[in-house]
Amino acid sequence: MFSWNRFARRVCLLLAMLLCPAWANAAPTVLQVDGRERIAVWPAVTLLADPSHRLGIADVLARRAEFAPHTGTPGNLGRHAAALWLHVPLDVAGSGPQQRVLEIDYPSLNRVEVYVVRDGQVSAPQVLGNDLVFSARPLPSRAHSAPLTLQAGRSELLIRVNTHSSMVLPITLRTTDGFLAVESATHLGQGVLLGGDEFVVLAGELIDDEAALRLGEKLLAAFDEPFNILGQRCNVGLTIGYAMAPADGNHSFDLLKSADAAMYAGKRAGRHCMHRAVQASA
Repeated sequence: MFSWNRFARRVCLLLAMLLCPAWANAAPTVLQVDGRERIAVWPAVTLLADPSHRLGIADVLARRAEFAPHTGTPGNLGRHAAALWLHVPLDVAGSGPQQRVLEIDYPSLNRVEVYVVRDGQVSAPQVLGNDLVFSARPLPSRAHSAPLTLQAGRSELLIRVNTHSSMVLPITLRTTDGFLAVESATHLGQGVLLGGDEFVVLAGELIDDEAALRLGEKLLAAFDEPFNILGQRCNVGLTIGYAMAPADGNHSFDLLKSADAAMYAGKRAGRHCMHRAVQASA
């Protein structure tokens, strides 16, 4: 027997399913930070626009419920006059902290602020972006990058982006070793193909400072004579900045930053020399 009441209930249920997208009531995706060398962040990102450019970290934490998923291509947000806040819930595996590098591989971004929130405590912001001179950035890297110490268990990542360019945000969490490997390969490729002039040498068997100096002397000597390139004699100078673990840092990004500072100190001292990180900071 046909029942109008049963038919009406089914129609109401169907309308509710059509009018309420599945994500509206879905719990936010939590980003699992485990042993993977590279973790894509976008599956867990939700967004909050700030047209006034006045919202601070306390304001956005009080408005967590207003963050919403991005419905277009992950990481490609087009042009935004508003500042944009990104929220990423994290679940860090293990019993101790993990050292990670947050990488946003779009150099045109003007200003990015990165916060980590755990148990109501907010970390000091790390500021990235091309509004900063290179030496003022947290890491001397091609992509905008920030070192993070993530404690085991639940925490939150908040990122504020403000830029005049298109807002393209390819965001990755890398292990420190994975980050250094990518940066080294990138610097090498830029040096060979694009005319870049900085390279990274990883030497894992140097037992002391004397061994490092011997390697440096060999590298300097290799540049004493001109290079013949397509029939042209080219004189190329070389300045080496170096850092050694654990004296100059315990993590790969600390060593890279120290060596970079040492190299620039060597250039100021007269070029074609070898300079250690501790000398740069003395």
